[in-house]
Amino acid sequence: MSDYKSFAKDIVQNWKEENESSFSFNRSSLAKLSSDLLIYLDNSIHYAEDNGVDSTGQGKKTIVLAVMQIIFIGIVSNNLPIYLKPFDRLIKFLVIHVFLSVMIDFIVKKYKNGMWKKEAQNEV
Repeated sequence: MSDYKSFAKDIVQNWKEENESSFSFNRSSLAKLSSDLLIYLDNSIHYAEDNGVDSTGQGKKTIVLAVMQIIFIGIVSNNLPIYLKPFDRLIKFLVIHVFLSVMIDFIVKKYKNGMWKKEAQNEV
């Protein structure tokens, strides 16, 4: 089960190499961070699905949430401004266990209904 930890840590490391030096808590950085987190969420769902982590949906969701928690701590928590540090646990709880939990259900439902494809098809 530690494979998902290396998967998450690799994402955090890549993000730090590409973005940490230019990151600040302004509108454009937060917009990019939000976009990146949604991409990482989608990648985490694919990771859980492709690696057959667990045959049940709840087991896969638990792995995805664990991956996203590592990513959130590595990227968001470590870059919070000082005035938001006291609210870090509350922010993490709301983002991971409320927002992302609902997003996982939404994304998985779309994939299962065939509305989103795992791989983009080339159109002529």
